[in-house]
Amino acid sequence: MVAEAVKATQDLSGVAEADKVLTRTNYQNWKRYMKNFLLSQNLWRVVDGNTLMYHYGYEDRDKIINYLSGVNCARDLWNALRELMEPDGRGRYLWYSRLLRAVQKYGFRKIQRDRNGSQLWEGAHNYFEKYPDDVVARITEDGSTALHVAVGLGKVDYVKELLKLMTPEQLETKARRGETALSMASAGNNLEIVGMMLEKNPRLLVIENRDGHIPLVTSASSAGEEMLYYLFKVTPKGNFQDMSDRCVATILTAAVRVDAYDIVLEILERGLRYSIVPDDDGLSLLTVMAGRPSAFPSGNQLGYFQRWIYRLVPGLKQPLDDKVKYYKTLRIVDMVSELLMNMNPTALREAGIFEAINRATIHGIVELFDSLAASNPSMLHFEDDDGRSLIQIATLRRQENIFRYISQLGQMYQNINSRDRDGNNILHSAGSWMPSPQLDKVPGAALQMQREIQWYQ
Repeated sequence: MVAEAVKATQDLSGVAEADKVLTRTNYQNWKRYMKNFLLSQNLWRVVDGNTLMYHYGYEDRDKIINYLSGVNCARDLWNALRELMEPDGRGRYLWYSRLLRAVQKYGFRKIQRDRNGSQLWEGAHNYFEKYPDDVVARITEDGSTALHVAVGLGKVDYVKELLKLMTPEQLETKARRGETALSMASAGNNLEIVGMMLEKNPRLLVIENRDGHIPLVTSASSAGEEMLYYLFKVTPKGNFQDMSDRCVATILTAAVRVDAYDIVLEILERGLRYSIVPDDDGLSLLTVMAGRPSAFPSGNQLGYFQRWIYRLVPGLKQPLDDKVKYYKTLRIVDMVSELLMNMNPTALREAGIFEAINRATIHGIVELFDSLAASNPSMLHFEDDDGRSLIQIATLRRQENIFRYISQLGQMYQNINSRDRDGNNILHSAGSWMPSPQLDKVPGAALQMQREIQWYQ
């Protein structure tokens, strides 16, 4: 220990005076100086051994920690300084509070002044000319750079100016969550910003986050139709071979939610197996499709007043786009049904197919119900968590077309006498009332009541 103190004292003689005071730019030199200083005073064990500083009565300790509060342990102090000063330290962002505020509130080039005319902020352009490396500095607690913050706020002009100062490689900087600024822009549906960034660095499309997901996957749950189509088009298709099946399934279900059935068909042509793989939310392709009745002819029936409007207005027709959409959805259902023929009940449940036929029954999607029921005999033996059979569910939800379909299959599948977990049979389902879009299509309370009586009969 004595030898260490002597050597440290000798090393102190060559230290520049400027490095004896900590600044934002001299941390490494200051750290060497401070360590030698503590060694020379036989105090390094305070830092190295987690010993409380006040046990030593060190009078000058406040000079070392005058800008830190609430730290009474030397080792914690040393670690806190490292977090504050190292380039990747978690506390480093505190140095950039003015830059963060400028990105959030001010323009890129405009100089801000207070009421007395004194300069508050010189403008980010001048700032980055003085400190060019800070263009990738982490300026928030979650490790976001100025570009991340500007993208998150949707500040297109700010992003445009920042891109002029950044190299293509700097655009690949990730926040602590592992997201590049491109991932944030795509999730935020800002197509203009995404286009500018990809023009500067197309490689951003294949950079993965900490979960191993590329921007197309990370943005799938929140991207709109236009963004999803764009990212799917520009992402190299070779990357699909490297994706997990779950990632591809996430893209599939995202495409369904925005009616991008072209994307679904193209992916299924690459591999049908993706259709029975759960996505990041645990939902499979057909499960999500079964929750969108408007994607099918039978699930998009017009109500009374809608039919009245189409009859009243000459030349008014349903959009041709609907017919094209129906063709695509039915094609998708036919393709997936081919996989279901040899699947056992356990596999059907794990693939979400039982839940798909349950939803198809609830929403009255006859085309999907028919295809699923015909693909595998196990489908018609489905019971929900309450023990209700499909015909009970169809009755409870007042889905006449599904009810008639099952009724024509014979006694074995009708299960008229079967009871759910509460002991209710199909008559109880007919006598129960539940809000139903089917009743909304019947005008007037009297006709709705008559309809309810017909169900019980």
